[in-house]
Amino acid sequence: MVIALDTSTGGGNNGGGTSHTYAHTCTGSNLILFVAVGTNSASDLISGVTYNTVAMTLVDKQAGTSTNYSYLFYLTAPATGAHNVVISASSTCTIYSDSASYTGAKQSAQPDSTNKGTSTGATLALSTTVVATNCWLVASGCDFDGLSAGTGMTLRQTSGADAIGDSNAVVGTGSQSMTWNVATTTNPTSGVIASFAPSVDSGGFFAIL
Repeated sequence: MVIALDTSTGGGNNGGGTSHTYAHTCTGSNLILFVAVGTNSASDLISGVTYNTVAMTLVDKQAGTSTNYSYLFYLTAPATGAHNVVISASSTCTIYSDSASYTGAKQSAQPDSTNKGTSTGATLALSTTVVATNCWLVASGCDFDGLSAGTGMTLRQTSGADAIGDSNAVVGTGSQSMTWNVATTTNPTSGVIASFAPSVDSGGFFAIL
């Protein structure tokens, strides 16, 4: 199978507190769900994320120097239908979040590769060394000046300081990148990137259109 976007959801923010809940709907087969989380704290406060009460796995997290933190979580084989994303924090903070699910994804040994970064400039280029063929890229981003899609990036959702985007296509192996554009450079930008692999067909080969 080939990877395709299932759906994306702008989760908004909790207005301050220790949890944030919103609904995301998954459909299709061979699903993988990614949840991007951003906070207004320079401390690592996010203690966990669940979808339909199932714990999601942290891809990685990145501090934005002084004013924010970006996280990326994933779950293979999420339940289909509308279910809640629930984000928990160890202390009060504003939690921003967005989510995106994809069909045609491998159901084990995900993600394929990961990396993270931060920037105080007008762009944040995130790169990762892709291993498997026919992967897509996905990335979280957090910046209180606002984020938009740069080179190689398709923006899926943005909620205040948080954003999630992807490559919207297969990328090659080796070093691959996507870029967040920043509206202004008042605040640092933080982000996490991952590549994720497609499912394998019954004959043991990757399906290619």
